[in-house]
This record gives sequence, C-alpha cells and structure tokens, in this order.
Amino acid sequence: QAVVDAGGGVEVVAAMRRCPSEMAVQANGCAALFEIARCGGAWAQAVVDAGGGVEVVAAMRRYPSEKAVQANGCGVLVEIARCGGAYAQAVVDAGGVAAVVAALQAHPSEKAVQGNGCSALFEIARCGGAWAQAVVDAGGVAAVVAAMRRCPSEMAVQGNGCAALFEIARCGGACAQAVAAAGGAAAVVAA
Repeated sequence: QAVVDAGGGVEVVAAMRRCPSEMAVQANGCAALFEIARCGGAWAQAVVDAGGGVEVVAAMRRYPSEKAVQANGCGVLVEIARCGGAYAQAVVDAGGVAAVVAALQAHPSEKAVQGNGCSALFEIARCGGAWAQAVVDAGGVAAVVAAMRRCPSEMAVQGNGCAALFEIARCGGACAQAVAAAGGAAAVVAA
C-alpha cells in the first residue's frame, strides 16, 4: 500500500515512458507493476489509472524476444484482468490480448511466459462473451491449445489452459466452435 500511496505505480510507468529504448527499465518496470497489481483490486486499479496496462503492452511489443518482459508483462495483464470486466476491458483496449498471444507464440519453451499467458487469456475470457470473443479473435484459442501441447507436465499451463478453454467454450456459439476447431477438447482430455 505504501508504494501505491507514494505514487510508485505512476513513477514506474513514467520511467518506462521516459526510457523506451532501455530494455532493463522495461523489464524491471513490468516486474514492479506485476508486484503492485498482484495485491488486488485497489492496487490493480492504481496500475490501470497510471497507464500501466498500456505501457506494459508497449514494452511487450518493443521487446518481443525478452523473456522477462514477456513473462512479467503477461503477469501484469493477469492481475489487471482478474479484477473483473472493466479491468479486462482495459487490457483488451490496450491491445493486451494480441500481446499475450504473440508472447505465447514467441516463447514456446519459456514456462513462465506460457503459464502467465494462459492465465491472462483465462482471466480475460472469464469476464464473459465479448471478452471471450476478443480472445478468439486474437488467435488465443490456438495459442492456448499449442501451449498445453508444448508443456504437458506444467501444472500452471495445463490448469490455466483448461480454465481458459472452458471460459471461452462456455460462451457458446462461435466461441465454442473455435475451441472445438482448435482441438481444445483433446487438449483438455490430455491435461
């Protein structure tokens, strides 16, 4: 709480904006925002209000090959979306779904990216139809299924992958069809 009260989230985002070409600032900024947002509602809101979701997605786009940026960036998006619909919408509006899908595809053997990425897509999709559709539209179903196939012994990937596919399929219609077409049922059974 002291970090948020002192404006820590705002300062982290400001540093990330001032130093976009400094990978260490971007990686450490994502890690700091992840730690702040994981404290829950008011802290995640502080990250969103500071522009943290947008800045994290920008960092993920600037440094697609940096594992720390991708894993912590996905983690920030998990914690923001976990707080509910308005927060998930902030992630969607920032381009977070596409950034997560890109991270999953770019780091197939990085367990932290795969676990956090599947978790982020789950947290977004669990908010309901429009959010699940955003995951489908960004190629998230295929990315989750691929992650589950690549990491068969990783509980975080399997659990979050199953949860993401459930939430997407639960919306019915085109979302359920996307899960079926991507081999989601087989991935869940294999988990």
